[in-house]
Amino acid sequence: MLSHRLTTIAPVGIGAAVMGLGAVATAGTAAASSADDAFIAQMKVLGVTFTSPQEAVREGRQVCTELAAGNAAIRPAAVAYRDALQLAVEVAVVETARESIGAELQATQRRLRGIERHRVRPLQDALRTLDLQLEELEREERVVARWARTKAAT
Repeated sequence: MLSHRLTTIAPVGIGAAVMGLGAVATAGTAAASSADDAFIAQMKVLGVTFTSPQEAVREGRQVCTELAAGNAAIRPAAVAYRDALQLAVEVAVVETARESIGAELQATQRRLRGIERHRVRPLQDALRTLDLQLEELEREERVVARWARTKAAT
């Protein structure tokens, strides 16, 4: 569940950053309309919606302008986003490890039940059979010993 969110969040952030940097690099050139079209296409792929393509381009250019100017509000947001992304990656790693360990635990429990059912129970049955045979032999020895004592006494 978290990994799905991570795979959704990461491309959006990365795509927005790449497209923003691409817009900064191409801002003011004759190819601005193709850069704008590429930006809008990338935002659609990432699932970002705007009321109009013109608004999307205006917002994208505003972000690029603030990035290029070094707007004080963007730096802390970028640091916070980077930190949050790092933590999300760490959580995803831990979640993946937990799922892997859980799957291995289930497999081990299945193997243990199989060993108990197919190996231990038959061995326990064989041991009970041997115990019964040993008891029977001991009984026979006592009977024979008693008979021998009786025979020797007479």
